[in-house]
Amino acid sequence: MQIKNHIPSWIAFHGVHGPVATASGPWHTSGDWWRPNMWDREEWDIELADALYRIYYDVHLDRWYAQGVYD
Repeated sequence: MQIKNHIPSWIAFHGVHGPVATASGPWHTSGDWWRPNMWDREEWDIELADALYRIYYDVHLDRWYAQGVYD
């Protein structure tokens, strides 16, 4: 993952890689704040050359994840 001006600009995961054409977000989501394993994310919708993906940054783990692809 590469970030430019606080926006994802290049990504690679599971055989998919390349520049991000469009990025929308971040949307801040969190849950289970009352539990030890609470979650806190910054979610993005990104467009690569041929598909749209949902990715997120896990604030607690300091890691990026690919969550899914849009049909």
